[in-house]
Amino acid sequence: MIKLKNVTKTYTKGNTSLTAVNNVTLTIDEGQFVAIVGKSGCGKSTMLNLIGGLDDLTAGSILYKDQDIATYTGASRSQYRNEDIGFIFQSYHLEPHFNIGMNVALPLIVAGIGKKEREKKAFEALDKMGLSDRIKVKPTELSGGEMQRVAIARAIINNPVLILADEPTGNLDTASGNMVMDYLKTINDTGVTIILVTHNMEHTKYCSRVITMSDGVIESDSYNPDICVKVDSVEGLEDENSKIQQQNCVNQIDKNLNNNIAFDDKNINICDDKNVNKYDEIINTASADSEAKTDKKTIAEDGGIINHVSAIVDDENKTLCNLKTTVKKANKKSKKVCNNEALVDERVTGESS
Repeated sequence: MIKLKNVTKTYTKGNTSLTAVNNVTLTIDEGQFVAIVGKSGCGKSTMLNLIGGLDDLTAGSILYKDQDIATYTGASRSQYRNEDIGFIFQSYHLEPHFNIGMNVALPLIVAGIGKKEREKKAFEALDKMGLSDRIKVKPTELSGGEMQRVAIARAIINNPVLILADEPTGNLDTASGNMVMDYLKTINDTGVTIILVTHNMEHTKYCSRVITMSDGVIESDSYNPDICVKVDSVEGLEDENSKIQQQNCVNQIDKNLNNNIAFDDKNINICDDKNVNKYDEIINTASADSEAKTDKKTIAEDGGIINHVSAIVDDENKTLCNLKTTVKKANKKSKKVCNNEALVDERVTGESS
């Protein structure tokens, strides 16, 4: 979707120059939720501005739909920023004299959309953010979290394919920040690609991929196996490293799903004999799946799961046996007590007579 090739950005003032982004090559695929992290001054916001066409490259190229955005004229660059991309900034950038409905509709005014359609779409976008009932209020009447949700509504009103979010939670408290991240994740789940710049490492748990920058270069690039985008193949990925990481990610998802099945079933009351049989069904199903697969690694992983479930069954059966043994001992003890009581009764009766 977005391909950066040997991208460099150098700022020059007098005899002093600073390279903010240094020879970066990167591919971001459709549907990913990418976090770019790093210390202040590492180049992450600069890279976001370059992707968004807000700043010009010093060297290299950025391809969007196989076209270098550096070749865009003023009109085509504006169209790219207005229709294909949604921007979310740390400081909201809301017009204080407009109500929030008008703020959200601003991209549609630029696009030449009529008033009636603008109002309809603004209402729908704000409704997704839970703010449609406040469409007539001005930004000064809102909390920080609400203003950022208005900014998100503005970013999605044109149905962009890509959202660039630069520290969107930087001015918010923890609860409001998490709410904003929840909204972004919901948007990403619809297929919209999101590139997030953040200092908050807690928020990377929402992202399928985390890129760490340092001194203008990419220091690390990793996928989150718990929530990454699942693909049937890796043919659409450009570089070999992305293919390897994404395939590992897919394998991890499959493994997590299978493990979850095992752990969910463990929560069933094992004392019920029917549930012991349930484990046998899981083992048989997993065995059948393994036989149907040709990938030796996958079969090995499934075999590990089978052994794991088998171990659970063995442990629970041992527990069941221990329980039965305890019950038998308790019964014997009870009988012994009863016998002693009967013996006492007989002695008492004998002495009385």
